[in-house]
Amino acid sequence: MNNQLQDLLIPVKQTPVSLIIFWALGLLFLLLGLAIWRWNKYRSSSAYAVYITRKKINDLKKIPCETAKESQTIALKVTYLLCEGFAVTRLDQFQASDELGWSSFYNRLNSLCYSSSENRENIENNKNNDIKILLDEAQQWLKRANNIDE
Repeated sequence: MNNQLQDLLIPVKQTPVSLIIFWALGLLFLLLGLAIWRWNKYRSSSAYAVYITRKKINDLKKIPCETAKESQTIALKVTYLLCEGFAVTRLDQFQASDELGWSSFYNRLNSLCYSSSENRENIENNKNNDIKILLDEAQQWLKRANNIDE
């Protein structure tokens, strides 16, 4: 009898893979795909762009402004950041609801950005305070333009 069973192979008992495991893995991948899609959608939204722009303006507030050249550099960075936040290529393309306040802010920002060297020395006397006020106003304009309440 031992000779007869010698060539027979007894199959290994296989454990059945539960269908629930496949459903759980499928659901997990579906949720992961949905989370990635929502994150990319949020990152391309204007609210995220405004959040990043306001954060960068806050970082500019921490930079010491001791010379007129530094104030001009900060003002140019603010102009660039506002263009990003408003999704325009030039600030004169932005249409504000408060046209008088915007034109006042825009003129002060332009005077800091593009003033000549002799005008910079006149600005240098109150540059640090003026730059901080300008940065605060830039954040206010970003909040107003995108209807952000805090």
